[in-house]
Amino acid sequence: MDVSSSHGSRGLAVASSLLLGLVVVVAVVVGAYALRNPNHIEFGVPWPAVSELVAAAVAASLAFGVREQRRHMRIDLFAVGAAAAIVALLMLGAVAFVLSFNRL
Repeated sequence: MDVSSSHGSRGLAVASSLLLGLVVVVAVVVGAYALRNPNHIEFGVPWPAVSELVAAAVAASLAFGVREQRRHMRIDLFAVGAAAAIVALLMLGAVAFVLSFNRL
C-alpha cells in the first residue's frame, strides 16, 4: 500500500490517538493521586502542577497531531508528539514516584 504525503495516514493517526489516550489517563490518575496525597509529601515547588500543565500541553499537541495525520501524513509532527509524550510521562512518573514514599 503506497501512502503519499498528500493523503492522511491512518496508522500515524491511530498511534497519535493511543499516545493521547495514554497521556490523558496517566495525567488524570497522577493528578487525582497528587490531590489526595495520602503520605502528605511536601514538594516545596509545584512539581505536580507543572507536570499536569506539561501533560495538558502535550495532549493538546497530540490532539492537533491526530487531526493533521488524518489530513496529511506528517511524520515530523508524530515524532515531536511522541517525544513530548515521553517527557510528559516521565515527569508524571517522577511525581507519582515521589508521592509514593512513606513519610518517616
